[in-house]
Amino acid sequence: MSRKIKSAAFAAAVAAAACSFMYTAVASSGSAGSSGDPLVTKSYVDTAMANVLNIVNSSKDTGSLSLQTESDGGFEPVSLQEGQILLGKGGSEIILRSGTALSYTESADGIIDVTSGQEYYNGQSLTANHLLIVSRDDGRGAAVTSEEAWFIVKGGYTIK
Repeated sequence: MSRKIKSAAFAAAVAAAACSFMYTAVASSGSAGSSGDPLVTKSYVDTAMANVLNIVNSSKDTGSLSLQTESDGGFEPVSLQEGQILLGKGGSEIILRSGTALSYTESADGIIDVTSGQEYYNGQSLTANHLLIVSRDDGRGAAVTSEEAWFIVKGGYTIK
Protein backbone atom coordinates (compact mmCIF):
# COMPACT_ATOMS: atom_id res chain seq x y z
CA MET A 1 0.00 0.00 0.00
CA SER A 2 1.13 3.43 -0.69
CA ARG A 3 1.93 5.87 2.05
CA LYS A 4 -0.97 8.19 1.07
CA ILE A 5 -3.56 5.40 1.37
CA LYS A 6 -2.18 4.33 4.77
CA SER A 7 -2.26 7.93 6.01
CA ALA A 8 -5.84 8.41 4.78
CA ALA A 9 -6.98 5.15 6.41
CA PHE A 10 -5.33 6.13 9.70
CA ALA A 11 -6.93 9.61 9.61
CA ALA A 12 -10.36 8.06 8.92
CA ALA A 13 -9.94 5.64 11.84
CA VAL A 14 -8.92 8.47 14.19
CA ALA A 15 -11.90 10.59 13.04
CA ALA A 16 -14.32 7.68 13.56
CA ALA A 17 -12.94 7.02 17.04
CA ALA A 18 -13.20 10.72 17.95
CA CYS A 19 -16.82 10.90 16.73
CA SER A 20 -17.70 7.75 18.65
CA PHE A 21 -16.12 9.14 21.83
CA MET A 22 -17.92 12.48 21.47
CA TYR A 23 -21.29 10.78 20.83
CA THR A 24 -20.89 8.61 23.93
CA ALA A 25 -19.86 11.58 26.06
CA VAL A 26 -22.83 13.71 24.96
CA ALA A 27 -25.33 10.87 25.37
CA SER A 28 -24.17 10.03 28.90
CA SER A 29 -23.77 13.62 30.11
CA GLY A 30 -27.48 14.22 30.77
CA SER A 31 -30.83 12.75 29.99
CA ALA A 32 -33.61 14.41 28.08
CA GLY A 33 -36.37 15.46 30.40
CA SER A 34 -34.10 16.35 33.30
CA SER A 35 -34.08 19.84 34.82
CA GLY A 36 -31.03 20.61 32.71
CA ASP A 37 -32.67 19.48 29.47
CA PRO A 38 -36.48 19.65 29.83
CA LEU A 39 -38.87 18.24 27.24
CA VAL A 40 -41.16 21.25 27.79
CA THR A 41 -40.51 24.41 29.70
CA LYS A 42 -42.26 25.28 32.94
CA SER A 43 -43.61 28.48 31.41
CA TYR A 44 -45.30 26.47 28.63
CA VAL A 45 -46.99 24.17 31.16
CA ASP A 46 -48.05 27.15 33.29
CA THR A 47 -49.58 28.88 30.26
CA ALA A 48 -51.39 25.74 29.11
CA MET A 49 -52.78 25.09 32.60
CA ALA A 50 -53.93 28.71 32.90
CA ASN A 51 -55.85 28.34 29.62
CA VAL A 52 -57.55 25.16 30.83
CA LEU A 53 -58.47 26.77 34.14
CA ASN A 54 -59.92 29.80 32.32
CA ILE A 55 -62.13 27.52 30.20
CA VAL A 56 -63.33 25.58 33.25
CA ASN A 57 -63.94 28.73 35.29
CA SER A 58 -65.81 30.44 32.45
CA SER A 59 -68.04 27.40 32.04
CA LYS A 60 -68.91 27.61 35.74
CA ASP A 61 -69.94 31.24 35.25
CA THR A 62 -72.11 30.56 32.18
CA GLY A 63 -73.30 27.14 33.29
CA SER A 64 -72.50 25.46 29.99
CA LEU A 65 -69.43 23.46 29.16
CA SER A 66 -69.14 22.01 25.66
CA LEU A 67 -67.56 18.59 25.48
CA GLN A 68 -66.27 17.50 22.10
CA THR A 69 -65.44 13.86 21.49
CA GLU A 70 -65.16 11.36 18.71
CA SER A 71 -65.91 7.67 18.93
CA ASP A 72 -63.17 5.28 17.88
CA GLY A 73 -65.01 3.65 14.98
CA GLY A 74 -67.76 1.81 16.85
CA PHE A 75 -70.88 3.00 18.61
CA GLU A 76 -70.27 4.70 21.94
CA PRO A 77 -72.92 4.90 24.69
CA VAL A 78 -73.64 8.48 25.79
CA SER A 79 -75.83 9.51 28.73
CA LEU A 80 -77.38 13.00 28.87
CA GLN A 81 -79.54 14.78 31.40
CA GLU A 82 -82.66 16.84 30.76
CA GLY A 83 -81.88 20.05 28.89
CA GLN A 84 -78.56 18.83 27.45
CA ILE A 85 -78.11 18.75 23.68
CA LEU A 86 -76.18 16.17 21.68
CA LEU A 87 -74.86 17.76 18.46
CA GLY A 88 -73.49 15.37 15.84
CA LYS A 89 -70.60 16.18 13.56
CA GLY A 90 -71.01 15.66 9.83
CA GLY A 91 -71.54 11.97 9.07
CA SER A 92 -72.34 11.02 12.67
CA GLU A 93 -74.84 8.28 13.42
CA ILE A 94 -77.10 8.61 16.48
CA ILE A 95 -79.57 6.16 18.01
CA LEU A 96 -81.82 7.15 20.94
CA ARG A 97 -81.86 4.05 23.17
CA SER A 98 -83.90 5.23 26.17
CA GLY A 99 -85.60 8.38 27.40
CA THR A 100 -87.16 11.04 25.23
CA ALA A 101 -85.63 13.72 23.03
CA LEU A 102 -86.57 16.26 20.39
CA SER A 103 -84.70 16.87 17.18
CA TYR A 104 -82.48 19.94 17.38
CA THR A 105 -81.29 21.90 14.38
CA GLU A 106 -79.71 25.31 14.11
CA SER A 107 -80.52 25.46 10.40
CA ALA A 108 -83.63 24.89 8.27
CA ASP A 109 -82.47 21.37 7.39
CA GLY A 110 -83.23 18.35 9.55
CA ILE A 111 -81.83 15.03 10.72
CA ILE A 112 -82.34 11.97 8.54
CA ASP A 113 -84.10 8.96 10.10
CA VAL A 114 -82.92 6.11 7.87
CA THR A 115 -85.09 3.58 9.71
CA SER A 116 -88.37 5.24 8.74
CA GLY A 117 -87.16 7.24 5.75
CA GLN A 118 -88.25 10.60 7.11
CA GLU A 119 -86.51 13.80 8.10
CA TYR A 120 -86.85 15.34 11.57
CA TYR A 121 -86.92 19.12 11.72
CA ASN A 122 -86.30 21.23 14.83
CA GLY A 123 -88.54 20.31 17.76
CA GLN A 124 -89.97 17.03 16.46
CA SER A 125 -90.09 14.06 18.81
CA LEU A 126 -87.43 11.41 18.05
CA THR A 127 -88.35 7.74 17.91
CA ALA A 128 -86.30 5.36 20.05
CA ASN A 129 -84.10 2.76 18.32
CA HIS A 130 -84.15 4.56 14.95
CA LEU A 131 -80.86 5.25 13.19
CA LEU A 132 -80.38 9.00 12.66
CA ILE A 133 -77.71 10.46 10.41
CA VAL A 134 -76.33 13.99 10.75
CA SER A 135 -75.35 14.99 7.23
CA ARG A 136 -73.42 18.19 8.01
CA ASP A 137 -71.54 19.74 10.91
CA ASP A 138 -73.97 22.64 11.29
CA GLY A 139 -75.66 22.18 14.67
CA ARG A 140 -77.95 19.18 14.24
CA GLY A 141 -78.69 16.68 16.98
CA ALA A 142 -81.04 15.84 19.83
CA ALA A 143 -82.28 17.82 22.86
CA VAL A 144 -83.12 15.64 25.87
CA THR A 145 -86.62 16.16 27.32
CA SER A 146 -86.75 13.32 29.86
CA GLU A 147 -84.83 13.23 33.16
CA GLU A 148 -82.15 11.11 31.47
CA ALA A 149 -81.64 9.73 27.97
CA TRP A 150 -79.17 7.23 26.58
CA PHE A 151 -77.86 7.40 23.04
CA ILE A 152 -75.34 5.38 21.12
CA VAL A 153 -73.24 7.51 18.80
CA LYS A 154 -70.82 6.70 16.00
CA GLY A 155 -68.64 9.57 14.82
CA GLY A 156 -67.87 12.96 16.30
CA TYR A 157 -70.25 14.79 18.60
CA THR A 158 -70.51 17.71 21.03
CA ILE A 159 -72.54 17.90 24.23
CA LYS A 160 -73.99 21.31 25.11
